[in-house]
Amino acid sequence: MSRPRSYFWVLIIPLLLFAAWLGARSLNTHALWIDEIYSIYESGGSYFGPLSPFDIAVRVSASSTWPPVYNFTLAAWGAVTGWSPVAGRALSWLFGLLSIAMLYRLARAMMPKDRQFALFAAVFISGSAFYLNYLHELRGYTLHILIGCTAAALYWHALRRPGRARYYGLILMLVLLLYSHPFGQIWFAVLASFHVVFQWRHPRWKQMLFPFVIAGLLYLPWVFVIFKYVSIELTAPRGLGAGLILSAASTAYTNWLPSGVALLSMLTLRLWREKQVQFLWWWLLGGIAITVIINHFVPFLFHIRLMMAVLPAVMLLPAAGLTQLRRWRWAQGILCGLWLAMGVYLSFNADFMQNLPGSLPTISRAGFEAALEVINEQASASDAILFRLADADVEDWLNAPLHYYLFGTPLHVSLLSMVDKDAEAPFDQRLRSYVGEAAGIWVAIVPSIQPDDQTAALEALLEEGYTLCSVPVDMPDMRLEFYATNECV
Repeated sequence: MSRPRSYFWVLIIPLLLFAAWLGARSLNTHALWIDEIYSIYESGGSYFGPLSPFDIAVRVSASSTWPPVYNFTLAAWGAVTGWSPVAGRALSWLFGLLSIAMLYRLARAMMPKDRQFALFAAVFISGSAFYLNYLHELRGYTLHILIGCTAAALYWHALRRPGRARYYGLILMLVLLLYSHPFGQIWFAVLASFHVVFQWRHPRWKQMLFPFVIAGLLYLPWVFVIFKYVSIELTAPRGLGAGLILSAASTAYTNWLPSGVALLSMLTLRLWREKQVQFLWWWLLGGIAITVIINHFVPFLFHIRLMMAVLPAVMLLPAAGLTQLRRWRWAQGILCGLWLAMGVYLSFNADFMQNLPGSLPTISRAGFEAALEVINEQASASDAILFRLADADVEDWLNAPLHYYLFGTPLHVSLLSMVDKDAEAPFDQRLRSYVGEAAGIWVAIVPSIQPDDQTAALEALLEEGYTLCSVPVDMPDMRLEFYATNECV
């Protein structure tokens, strides 16, 4: 007699729709930022290409710390959909939704008799404001999480029910894991070391170790590239300190609920004898330990996204703890509701991601594109065009995005803070040299930015010989002014 079919997985659909909504709402709220420009450049997209797969690998090895799997995928995607920001970010959105489904499958593979565990795991990742942010970013983080969760799920499936498809699939996923992110090595090391330390009595221990050996050998060609970037990091370390990063991750990874997540995770210690619980704690603590050790010798931790390999463990541990409250289903419902509500609140809170240590400024799209449209239509090559898009100390990070959007135009454009930056003269002299004899000056400035010495120097120059003729863009996120020496037309 066949077993009755279970439709428990249907409960995941509302969670996927919830995550799809929160992820998609920001697909087009910001202009491309510098790392997204790198993604396009390294993939041979837009006016940077097209490139063959071999040329993509060469470009990535020469200019990026990332391995090329995401770039191959993005290049294929862009060839079909085009290279608009929305199209490129939609790929991350798709991978993000698939990763939620795969985390559910991983939880089912780990504890096939406990459907609640998988459901709660889906709740936690679907409501993770930090992770949902990367569903609308043109980078490979969601692909990395998808591949890592798939590798872990195949590992647990292969332990229980060996088969050629699972075995060779595990090898493939481990290779892709290593080639999907610079710190796929950490995730790989956690999986491999768990198998060596905790599964040595398993009857297929040696057989299951073989995929890790094969994947490691296939990764060797890229190790030489890694050594090159290690030497660069040693000469110019970017790390902010492990303590600061861990502190920020403990709040951002947990939707500002670190105590609740910690208490739920501690409930899993009641099940410590189970391999699955040992695996989750090994994943979390081992991943953090390896990261901190590497950072001690090669300071690289400049943002908490570099620890994203442990994020699924942060979701799975409280999910496993929540299953221990079966007698208090009302409490389970309240906690899940609180988590999802915090996910919505933080997703709508612009400061949540922007205030994390190491975060870079972004450009609000609506006002920026409105200013670009006017400038492209009305400015002449003899005009001086100045943008003030962020505070002077971080505005240089927006130089590449600005010139990406203005590629191919003959216009005389600069960020205010980047005016003849390599010259040794005082700023006001550099500004006057940049403007020269221009009859017209366009000034595009984000109104919320506080005035400083550079904006004061610009105002002084304008007051000396220019008249405000028009304000063609006056929006909450951008103000564009046109000044002229002659009479305004």
